[in-house]
Amino acid sequence: MILRPFEFEDLRWAAPLAERCFSPWDQGYGQQTADWLAQDNIRGWVATAAETPLGFVLLGAWGVPEGVQVWEIVLIAVDPTTARKGVGRSLIAQVLRAVRTEPFVREVRLDVDPTNAAAVGLFQQAGFTVQQENAGTFSGGQPAVRMAWRPKHRSN
Repeated sequence: MILRPFEFEDLRWAAPLAERCFSPWDQGYGQQTADWLAQDNIRGWVATAAETPLGFVLLGAWGVPEGVQVWEIVLIAVDPTTARKGVGRSLIAQVLRAVRTEPFVREVRLDVDPTNAAAVGLFQQAGFTVQQENAGTFSGGQPAVRMAWRPKHRSN
């Protein structure tokens, strides 16, 4: 598996993948993926094998007072045919590697449906902890739980 930065051309396959992954709950993730990528504060990574896309993750950087940043995983999507084969784990690991190179990032957060046990387990294994049990709802109506990961070496 190869991890590389998300490129605009990846929208050809990433938008349909996002739709496929999230359409049981909500429509419009393909367009939302394009909308997120149009923002300057969004970056992402892609997982491929033999040039076949396996999944991607998008990360937003939000500034807060004094230059300290909070990064948010706004979307992670893995091709269902490769689920539970380490693709999501590799994408999350890439996000955390990137965070460790950024001196002002104090937290990576995400919202997840608590009924998605596989996703919750993946994030917990990576070191994310629940910060807010009832963080609202996703646009499809399913509940959201806020989870966060903080670099151990930073106190801000």
